Parts: sequence; C-alpha cells; structure tokens
Amino acid sequence: EEVVVAPGVVCASNSFAYGAGISLASAALQVSFTINARDQYGNHRTSAGDLFIVRVRHKTTKIRQLYGTVLAIDSNREWPVQYNAQTVAGRYDLHVDVAIQGGLTATYFD
Repeated sequence: EEVVVAPGVVCASNSFAYGAGISLASAALQVSFTINARDQYGNHRTSAGDLFIVRVRHKTTKIRQLYGTVLAIDSNREWPVQYNAQTVAGRYDLHVDVAIQGGLTATYFD
C-alpha cells in the first residue's frame, strides 16, 4: 500500500518571497513578486487556502499604507502578488504576513 504524506499548515518563517517587486518599483506602476509557502518542515505547500496579507508603506513619512493583492495559487503552487507602487519616491517597507486561524498578530518595529 501507498501512504501519502501531505504538507502541514503554512509556516511564515520557512516560507519566502522572490521577484523584482520586493526590491525595485517605479512610481505608479504595477509591481509583482511571488510567495513560496512552506510548512514547518520545509515542505512546499501544494493547495490553496492560505491567507497572505501584503502591506507597503513609505519608510520615512509613513504615508498611505497600501495593500497588495495576493492572487490565486498558480500552476507552480505559488502565490503571485501584485501591487501598484506609490507615486512618492523613496524607500518603502514591504510586509508579507500569513494569517492563520487562531494565530497571533503582531507589528514589528525597526
């Protein structure tokens, strides 16, 4: 007989994001990057249902926090993200959070 072992719930510390939209954007243009979700053992999540929250906020002025759109899981079993870059030039903080039912929420400060 065959035993199938499925990945566990998503683990933020083992997941990662990649793509140009993490480090570079042009004012007012749509930017994208991808989230690769993993469980606590590093297994690649292979099913939809995870909830990610993406926030972008100007580092100095803290103006107009905006939210990215996490699209449906794609054929590579990853989560594409899109957001429109702000019109104010400068450095921005990009936060990607995973929301887990019954989990805690936190805000991190520099």
